[in-house]
Amino acid sequence: MNWGFVCLVVAGGMGRLSLIPPEIPIFMVAAWGINLLLRGMGRDIPILETTVVVYVMQLLVGAWISYRVPPDFARYQMAVPESVYFSFAIPAVCAFLVPICVARRYLPRLDQVMTFEAGPAVFKAGVLICILGFGFLFVSRSAPVSLQFVCFLGSELRFVGALYCYFSRHRQRRWVLAAVLGLTIFSSLTTAMFHQLLIWGVILLSLVLAREFRRSPMGVRAAMLTAAFVAVIILESFKGSYREALRNQPNGSVFTAIRDVISTESLDQEKVLDVLRVRLNQGWIVSNVLRHIPAEAPYVYGETFQTAFTEAFIPRFLFTKQTVAGGRQNFRRMTGLQISDNTSMGVSPIGEAYGNFGTDIGILAMFGFGVFFASGYYFACKWARHNVLFLLWIPIIFSQAIKAETDLAVVLNHLVKAAMFAMVMFPLLQQALLGKARKSSEAGTRRLNPPVTPNAGRRGRPQ
Repeated sequence: MNWGFVCLVVAGGMGRLSLIPPEIPIFMVAAWGINLLLRGMGRDIPILETTVVVYVMQLLVGAWISYRVPPDFARYQMAVPESVYFSFAIPAVCAFLVPICVARRYLPRLDQVMTFEAGPAVFKAGVLICILGFGFLFVSRSAPVSLQFVCFLGSELRFVGALYCYFSRHRQRRWVLAAVLGLTIFSSLTTAMFHQLLIWGVILLSLVLAREFRRSPMGVRAAMLTAAFVAVIILESFKGSYREALRNQPNGSVFTAIRDVISTESLDQEKVLDVLRVRLNQGWIVSNVLRHIPAEAPYVYGETFQTAFTEAFIPRFLFTKQTVAGGRQNFRRMTGLQISDNTSMGVSPIGEAYGNFGTDIGILAMFGFGVFFASGYYFACKWARHNVLFLLWIPIIFSQAIKAETDLAVVLNHLVKAAMFAMVMFPLLQQALLGKARKSSEAGTRRLNPPVTPNAGRRGRPQ
């Protein structure tokens, strides 16, 4: 029996009917999601598992904490009663996660990459792909706006190249991976933007665990996940102060800014609470959508959903009116709150679902979005069966789509365009950099892959 499916259906039903206090279904879904992530770490690429935990934490756990310990600033407090928010948020999140739960159960196991011996040709290809990725990163600083997204996707090739090197079993593989991570950390410190580092850090950690410690105990994975969560809280606690210190430096000295933050700031209970109930909590924005629509503004009846899907699959130059990046338009329209033109803030797919369709149809819309998301991941994994190295490209497609606070248009645009980028660049680079070695690589992959059938090993196990 798929216990994850049962857990989500029961929790969603209890949340919708408000039969019991909301913390019970929230705890059920959170426990299932964390267990799923722990079991996925060191065995698979944890894209779906990370998505589950992000949605539960940002939309349910963070909101519950904010109701129990309201933030000091009224703007960040929950705008509707607890029963109103959770009667929509709990079933909507569960509806989104149900297709992911089903897809995770029937996905082919990805751990064949952990035993795949890629060889020296793949190491050389990985080094060149790393160089290409850093080249895209350098060019992106002066590239025109129309090419910024392509340059961003290209810059993530440095992680793919590092993974090529790492799985080649070359004696220098760890140094290449460490160099890419080190340069990424320095880049994040320079720009004070840490999302890419956090997402790829989780992915790389899981793959390294899978390669080096295939039978790592659950306790070890739990300890590492706890340490990662603590690190995120510390980072979020000091991020604002660090950005301010960095802006105050005439030459933008990273080390001076770090020194100033360490010497003047300290971690206390108030900062931790601020992270948990404000920065972690996407629910305050969704609650403002519930407050504003339909009392002060009408439903938009599928307008932003239609626009998101249309712009994702049709080239933007064919549109005379395009969605402005940053989410400001939808945020102002659906929450009634004002933000500056320099602020990027989205209402999230769940906020858009309510703003378009209301409670019940909004829940169904989240289920449909979950089907699209999970199906995309499923088919990407199926396509990777023809060459195991494509597994290392999958994070490029989904690395920006797992956030719960991003507008639907941004999520869909990234999923579709990144998939097109990966499916074009992967065969080109395979042919150009591996050549004859590509054929032996594919042959080795075919020997490792079983026939395409649902993973019987996952059946009957609690999810």
